[in-house]
Amino acid sequence: MYWDCWKGVLLCNEYLLEFFAKTGRFTDSTEAAMVKLRVALDDCISQIEESGMENAFAVEADIFEHLIKLIPVIEQKGREDVTRRLYEFARDYYRATRRDVLAEKFTAKLAEM
Repeated sequence: MYWDCWKGVLLCNEYLLEFFAKTGRFTDSTEAAMVKLRVALDDCISQIEESGMENAFAVEADIFEHLIKLIPVIEQKGREDVTRRLYEFARDYYRATRRDVLAEKFTAKLAEM
């Protein structure tokens, strides 16, 4: 039950970012959603570093992957600050999941900013 509720919280936050991607309206709720998703990512990364948990993204992976797929649409909204944070999110997620080629792609995008 706990993990279902946690996934629901993350989905709500992801939907707030999807709303921004569709409308371009950035609100306090959008900011809070970005923070919550980043904290969730950092928690998963900590679990991997501290205990070597291979399945640290068991609940979050689908949500994080979908969020990263929104990046091309969000880039078009012209909010460099949001785009930068999502590039950092993608870079760190891909590093943690050992997908170095994708992590380097976002590292390069960050360097171009």
